[in-house]
Amino acid sequence: KQWYQRRVRGVIKRSRTNSARSSDQDDGQLISQQQEQLLLDGQEILEREQQIKRIEDDMVCVADMMREIGYMVHDQGATIDNIEAHIYDTNRNVSEGTSLLGKAERSVQRSRKRKMCLIATFVIILTALVLTIVLVQKLGN
Repeated sequence: KQWYQRRVRGVIKRSRTNSARSSDQDDGQLISQQQEQLLLDGQEILEREQQIKRIEDDMVCVADMMREIGYMVHDQGATIDNIEAHIYDTNRNVSEGTSLLGKAERSVQRSRKRKMCLIATFVIILTALVLTIVLVQKLGN
């Protein structure tokens, strides 16, 4: 706007200088032409200022959108990190569970063997006891 005001003053000063040199009729036409040109220039300047203002507003809007996208990416990054931690924990837990299942299976097999040994020992002892009783009765008769 200051540039426009300086230009208008310069044109007016030139028109006054030219008016002193030229005739009154030529000066009037020259002044009216210059005034018309100044009005057109002023309108162009105002239109450009409005366009620049719109571009500035659009840039602010784009900057806001970029900031919001940055926040969303940051939030999603935290979510992804959380998911990765859960995956790691799950993998570790599955490995531990597999190991525990193997130990449990071996324990069950040992337990079965012990039961079979105990049953076999009980049967042998019972058989020996029964045979002893039967032999003692036969010998006693």
